[in-house]
Amino acid sequence: MLKIIADRLTGPARRAFRGSYPRFAATVDDNGTPNVVPLLSAVAADENTLIFARFMIWKTAKNIEKNRRITINSIGPGLKSWTLKGEFIEYQTKGQYIEFFNNQALYRYNAYMGINQVGVIRVKAVYEPWPLSLVSSLWKFSRMKILELKILELKSLDRNLASVQGQKASQQASSLAPPGQVLDKFNRRLALKCISFVNQDGYPFLLPDFTMRLSDKAHLLFAPAPHGHPLSLLTEGMKIAASVLTLGPVAYQVKGVYKGRKEAGSASVSVVNIEEIYTASPPVPGKRVMPPEPIPQ
Repeated sequence: MLKIIADRLTGPARRAFRGSYPRFAATVDDNGTPNVVPLLSAVAADENTLIFARFMIWKTAKNIEKNRRITINSIGPGLKSWTLKGEFIEYQTKGQYIEFFNNQALYRYNAYMGINQVGVIRVKAVYEPWPLSLVSSLWKFSRMKILELKILELKSLDRNLASVQGQKASQQASSLAPPGQVLDKFNRRLALKCISFVNQDGYPFLLPDFTMRLSDKAHLLFAPAPHGHPLSLLTEGMKIAASVLTLGPVAYQVKGVYKGRKEAGSASVSVVNIEEIYTASPPVPGKRVMPPEPIPQ
């Protein structure tokens, strides 16, 4: 597991949270389920403070008003993954933080509105950076397609799900099929992908994982983590959330239960049974697309 190296943003860590680097945020809802979405506006105001625009983050905003724990990940210089955990303090409606965002073209001239609320996060801990290997990740991602076919032939996933949650839940899960546009985004080689789970301290943890692939049987597959990797802490039955962001920008989030490693010949694959899918970008950020939300009468 990554070690905590500081309680503030200094040096390389601060640089990773300044500028236009891709960032994701993870929160936790009332049921202990993680929620992870792109939070591109998150930026270091000073070494103790992170700020973000309240802009198309409906579920994240709702979660942190009840549970103030939040974790932010930034892929910074040198393709290093920096993660910090913080405490949500408040939303500000006037002052220098509001002016900072509304002076940026992205928010000042967007088709929706300017920024009228800025969230303030107190930095609690900064983890040591985790180096990302794009070449290794893309090679493993390419293998996922082959391993996916081997895994799904066994039909063991639904049987395992049935033993834990009952036959009815298994039948419902196996009948769900992710929409084509979600499959397309998750299965792009160069899309940004991040996975989250809840740590023992109650904080959500998140880390980029470019090996993730979504099957049309509602299984999220990714390369097993070696010993010492943060994702090696995953245990069967954990609630998982994963998000994808493309250059569109278009983003989706999937949520489900970690089912452990499944053998596929001489290799193995980490598997999550997906139960819900949400959109995380315009025009309806936060809307559930699987199972479909009921149409209001």
